[in-house]
Amino acid sequence: MPWLGGATAVLSAITATEIFTSLQNEEFSITARVLVGVVMVLATAITALQAWTGSRIKALNDQANAFHKLHRKIQRDIETHAAGSETYVNDVETELRGIMASMVSVSNAAWDHAKADVILERDTELERLGVIPRRPTKS
Repeated sequence: MPWLGGATAVLSAITATEIFTSLQNEEFSITARVLVGVVMVLATAITALQAWTGSRIKALNDQANAFHKLHRKIQRDIETHAAGSETYVNDVETELRGIMASMVSVSNAAWDHAKADVILERDTELERLGVIPRRPTKS
């Protein structure tokens, strides 16, 4: 129910506006009103962000499950020697293309961050094994 997150964000914004309006009388200081306003805006933004990330996470989990299912099928077929025909290869390729066509796009920044993490992990392991010299540590 992806619409539920959007509806929750809208209701949160309406509630925040109502609460903020009720604080406009003189018995509340400006600081208190500003603080309540900031909290309400943050709550609405976090609700909307949670709805968006929840739908993205579900889509990514669905993709991962599809790849895992295909991987298990290929492993099973290799073990039973059923993976040798051209028809089999074409079927696997068709299934893989279907999975890839429905993939959720990932931003370049996310790929760059993941690449940096992989390079750091690789270099750390190579340093540990003595393949490359250790980098000087910052003190």
